[in-house]
Amino acid sequence: MMFAPPDGFGTYALSRRDCAGLGYRLAASSGTAFAAMYKAVRQSYLCLAEDKMDPFLGPGGADKQMKAAQETCGLPGLLEIERRTMKDH
Repeated sequence: MMFAPPDGFGTYALSRRDCAGLGYRLAASSGTAFAAMYKAVRQSYLCLAEDKMDPFLGPGGADKQMKAAQETCGLPGLLEIERRTMKDH
C-alpha cells in the first residue's frame, strides 16, 4: 500500500503502472477525498445562502446523491435489521 499523491497520479513522477511494477497494489488518499468533500460542502452552503442551485448537483441531484450514498453504505439493509430487532415500546 502507498499513499497516493495529493493531486493524483497525473502530475506525479511515477504512474500507477510504475507503482504497480514496484509491488504496490493499493493507493489510498484520505486527505484528497476529505479536501474534495470540504470544498463541495462549502459550495453547497454558499449556494443555499445565495438562493442558488448547486451547479455540481443540478436539478434533483441532491436527492439522487443522497439515495446513492444510502445505498452505498447499506442503509436499507441496516434499517431492515433495525425493524426486525427493535422491541415495540
